[in-house]
Amino acid sequence: MSSSSYISQEVMRKIIAQIGAHRGVEGTVLVDADGLPLQSSSNMGPELAEKIAAQVASFIGKVYVVADEIAKETPKAVRIEMSESDVEIIPDRDTGITICALVTKGAFDGK
Repeated sequence: MSSSSYISQEVMRKIIAQIGAHRGVEGTVLVDADGLPLQSSSNMGPELAEKIAAQVASFIGKVYVVADEIAKETPKAVRIEMSESDVEIIPDRDTGITICALVTKGAFDGK
């Protein structure tokens, strides 16, 4: 059992579906604080979900440290911009769950 607060599989599926309904979202994974994938979109295989989850958990832990050191605040979201796509990372410290979405470049920019 993970260290994250209990959220039902049904709620996690709804979160994945809501995020996936946005234009340009290529895949989504919900990650627990231990770096395990809790739920992922159907177009993301389990191996990729596991790789992303482990990296996101490690990364977001470092983001918390930096945000606390610089601004004494908790980050709401992190965007990694790349040439063809972006990675949107949305942590929730209360539940210990982080949403990671792979997004087509410019999808949220109104282009």
